[in-house]
Amino acid sequence: KIPAATHGTARNMRTIAIQNLAVTSPSAIVPQTLSVTNVGCAGGNNGSATVGASGGVPGYVYNWNTGAYGPTANNLSAGNYQVTVRDANNCTKVHSVNVTQPQPLNGTSQTTGANCGDNDGLVMITPSGGSYPYSFNIGNGPQPVPVFTGLAAGNYTVTITDSHNCSKLVPFAIPDLPGPVAAAGPPQTIDCANAQVTLDGTGSGSGNNISYQWTTTNGHIVSGATTTTPVVDMPGAYTLTVTNLQTDCANTASVQVSQNTATPVADAGPSAELLCSLPELSLDGTGSSQGAHFQYHGRNPPPAPDRIAFY
Repeated sequence: KIPAATHGTARNMRTIAIQNLAVTSPSAIVPQTLSVTNVGCAGGNNGSATVGASGGVPGYVYNWNTGAYGPTANNLSAGNYQVTVRDANNCTKVHSVNVTQPQPLNGTSQTTGANCGDNDGLVMITPSGGSYPYSFNIGNGPQPVPVFTGLAAGNYTVTITDSHNCSKLVPFAIPDLPGPVAAAGPPQTIDCANAQVTLDGTGSGSGNNISYQWTTTNGHIVSGATTTTPVVDMPGAYTLTVTNLQTDCANTASVQVSQNTATPVADAGPSAELLCSLPELSLDGTGSSQGAHFQYHGRNPPPAPDRIAFY
């Protein structure tokens, strides 16, 4: 309705209607991110995002570049997403939402071997990526501490689990530390020429942390029982124990000492007499001990006066 305004004189009255028209427009659409749930595990697609809007003319419609409709988009992997907000006047505004993910869950291991078959191996796990806190399990239930002790030599797998229930399998091996080498050397023989023999354990392990101990139950050690080269003077079995003093890990080796002190047979054969008709004789020692390891020596005693004869 146009209001009237009256101007002029009483004799000539005119009425003029004047109206002021104001043209307005709605404010711009203002999208906003209401919430974001980031991906829990690297490479997963359990992220989600919810947006809202103000301004424009209410009656908003949301179209996501994933094909989803509505203010919330689900099953999102890590990345940047666009949502187009359309109001009741068909005006639009594009809004971006970023969904992140943690670094891939991983882990490394550092091991200490098991000594001499004992259950004293150790492993320490260092986790990375994922989401803190972590738990660790090698088959006996999860634990928050990344160290396992009392392990025998062998192959293992630890499962690392983070706060989002992401998991990573990390294999590791506990090596077997067999201890120092024990070598007692070759067999020895005590004989008439060698009343004592020296055993040879020099092929054993060596070092500042290595000790040696020779023992016997039926022989006799003259000296050097705590060295690699003891002296013995009786036949028997001798055992060398080599010990690593740091780990208390030990190995043993044995050697046999035999004895051969039987005197050889010396048989010069039957007696014979030199005659004028028989100036030479062949002596017969074939009744003596024989073999490649025997030597034969003869000697002529000086003639005695009572053995001189004239013919």
